[in-house]
Amino acid sequence: YRNSERLGSKSVGILVITCERKRMQTAVLGGGCFWCLDAVFRRLRGVKNLTCGYAGGSRPDPSYEYVCSGVSGHAEVVRIEFDPAEISYAQLLEIFFACHDPTTIDRQGHDIGSQYRSIIFCQDDEQKYMARKIIENLTGAVWSVP
Repeated sequence: YRNSERLGSKSVGILVITCERKRMQTAVLGGGCFWCLDAVFRRLRGVKNLTCGYAGGSRPDPSYEYVCSGVSGHAEVVRIEFDPAEISYAQLLEIFFACHDPTTIDRQGHDIGSQYRSIIFCQDDEQKYMARKIIENLTGAVWSVP
């Protein structure tokens, strides 16, 4: 907006520009080896940052060996920071379900263990709703088992 003020005998024009910072969102997805998911999601327009790691277990900073032991409860995941103006959460989930088989229990391909399970760590109720709707739509149409 523009704001003009009179200072003494001079008129001073002040141009104030307000910028709303883009609201980035986060998705945390696990579907087998995190490097495989990394390779898929890193290439997408709208994905601004991607981090591989572990989530859902009993320790905040587990070692690889502890996760592979099968007792930690962790899953290999990717944390995706994305711009929803460029790619939606629903689009990320559609890609997620296209690049792995969520019906295999504790494995993806040759990777076997509970850390390779299919899992979505929803960040809010909106993501939870969207994940449930997409799973519902794909069940029966793509998979016989959710």
